[in-house]
Amino acid sequence: MDNEAIKQLDIWSHLTEVEQEKLLHEAKVRLVPKSNVVFHETEKGNRVYVLISGKVLLKHCNSSPEDLVIHLVRPGELFGESLLASSSTYGYRAETLEESAIAFIPLVAFMEIFQKNAQVGWYFFHSQARRLQKAEGKLIDFRYHRTEKRILALLKELMEEQGRRLVSGEWEITGRLTHQLIASLALTTRQSVSVILNKLKKKGIINYNRHHIIIRRPDLL
Repeated sequence: MDNEAIKQLDIWSHLTEVEQEKLLHEAKVRLVPKSNVVFHETEKGNRVYVLISGKVLLKHCNSSPEDLVIHLVRPGELFGESLLASSSTYGYRAETLEESAIAFIPLVAFMEIFQKNAQVGWYFFHSQARRLQKAEGKLIDFRYHRTEKRILALLKELMEEQGRRLVSGEWEITGRLTHQLIASLALTTRQSVSVILNKLKKKGIINYNRHHIIIRRPDLL
């Protein structure tokens, strides 16, 4: 796949011309099919990754039948960042939720830019801090909030981060958000998600099908 896709990333404008040339030369943009594992948890690695388009799930293995989903990566985000902390292995598994364009960046090349360019360093520091904050919030919600409230909070987050406002004033969240995926992100079961989404639909708060969710009453999320 053409490396020109890297120029779509938000960090591109923060790079010097020399760094831009280096990134275009060193990085390889690949189109990864749906449901493919980019790397496994505890796998040794020498690359970091930036999502250009599509969606990637980061998962932790645990004792339950379903792995714990710790983050849904969105375009422009870095993942595989555990290697930046002097670790030789990845701290989670990365798996594509849909066909995704991903920049594979050699760790050495990325570290050189990261260490010399304060703007790039801040960009990714802010991104990782926000991810950590969201993960901590999810654990707090799991402990103190009911399942329905967690699902409402998740729908609001998805609406704000990747939704688009329609002329009607409603919001549309596109992409294949299966009940199982919503359950994983909200730390609940698929059955609970089905019950609650149907309840929200009957109340006129949402409408949904396989391809999108329409938030009809964003004020009630």
